[in-house]
Amino acid sequence: MNASLFLTGMLLSGGIPTASPSESPMIDVFVSDSSGCVQRDERGQPFGPDIDRWRAIAGELELTEDVDYRFRFTPFGEIFDSVENNPNAVGLSCISATSRRLRNYRIDYSFPYYEAGIGVMMKSQDTSALETLMNAFRNEDFRFATILLFVSIFIAGIIAFVLTKLIAADDDIKGPFGGVYFALVTSSTVGYGDITPKSRIMRIFAMVMILFFIPMYGYQQGTMTSAITTANLSNQVNSLSDLRGKRIATVKDTTSADATQTLGGKVHLKESLEEAISAIEAGDVDAIVFDAPALRQHIHTTGATDLQVLGGKLSEENYVIVLSQGNDRKWEIDRTILKLRETGQMARIYQRWYGQ
Repeated sequence: MNASLFLTGMLLSGGIPTASPSESPMIDVFVSDSSGCVQRDERGQPFGPDIDRWRAIAGELELTEDVDYRFRFTPFGEIFDSVENNPNAVGLSCISATSRRLRNYRIDYSFPYYEAGIGVMMKSQDTSALETLMNAFRNEDFRFATILLFVSIFIAGIIAFVLTKLIAADDDIKGPFGGVYFALVTSSTVGYGDITPKSRIMRIFAMVMILFFIPMYGYQQGTMTSAITTANLSNQVNSLSDLRGKRIATVKDTTSADATQTLGGKVHLKESLEEAISAIEAGDVDAIVFDAPALRQHIHTTGATDLQVLGGKLSEENYVIVLSQGNDRKWEIDRTILKLRETGQMARIYQRWYGQ
């Protein structure tokens, strides 16, 4: 009886200490800068759309950075292990909710804070004349026809020089270079008139050259036209089906990597989105398959005019926050996400990073 009265008195008077929010363990927010939704500045500090989203959630929950929570960088594939083994941790970096991850890890998902999808980034279709010609030169028939033409002109020029030297000394061809020049202007039927065959043997040789090279020029020009047309058609990616056989970059350990395997292309796994973008800009790959918002964010923030995101989505994705199973903060995080979506704050964050 006396003990009960004592405890009651202590509770009423505030004598028994209770846990306060400031005494709660610090929340580890695991993020990855390989996703495009989280990046590092020159000081190594995180920024990006997902950082803004978490700070908005934390602000509603009255959580202070470096006091109640801290950001911790980790490779994307290790976020799930880190959260699973830390009951006071969360993870976000454009993480898609999949049943496979729930099977493989003892984790839970928050309410989706954004409904996205996997998109395709490619080079803009506009190419210069030089780029078109270089693409056409990859055609084996065009290469063969062009090399054969120039070798034949060179041989004809040497023959013309030798004939002049041995038989027709009165002709105007001076030296091997003069012979090649004579063969070129004669075979192409340009005929500037500065070098003209005077002897009968040289006139016969000029007629033979013209008759020989007219079909050869036609063959070379025909293969060039065909090669340019083929190169232009093969470079066009207007739908997901056009990716078959193409070189496709994606980020490993992501749902995008799983989706890319179904496209029938040559998959290049990269460590980060930045590495994939460097590959497409260098011409090492033809397209990037990744989260569409992250692809649009790169174009929006960098102002890149040589890249574009293909219309449509490879698959629908729901971005979520990953929590350990039984995390006490799940309910209040879900409630806050719903509130931020209803008030339009999530939409404003999207517009800030991805444009309209």
